Amino acid sequence: MSDSNYYVTRSSKTPLSILRAWNQLPATQKTSLTEVRRTGGQGLTTKETLKRATLTSSTMMRCLQSLEDKGILRAEDLVNESRWRFEDPLFGLWRDQLKQQA
Repeated sequence: MSDSNYYVTRSSKTPLSILRAWNQLPATQKTSLTEVRRTGGQGLTTKETLKRATLTSSTMMRCLQSLEDKGILRAEDLVNESRWRFEDPLFGLWRDQLKQQA
């Protein structure tokens, strides 16, 4: 099972707002967040990233836009592309810890 497909229960170290946000996300958005951390938020529609995430380019872009609408991510415009960043850096750090525990 992919680590992005499961429900997480609260530990004393997990902020409740992050836990609620994570548990309410569909699997595709959890996968997109995993790729944002893995790639530093760049190149999210490259063949390699999409293959690893098992998402299409249009699905990835819809997920990113939805995560931005929810206030989880924000797009930073660079010269030739956008870089996606976590609005709350702790969300990304927590995501890394979750992956290490899986």
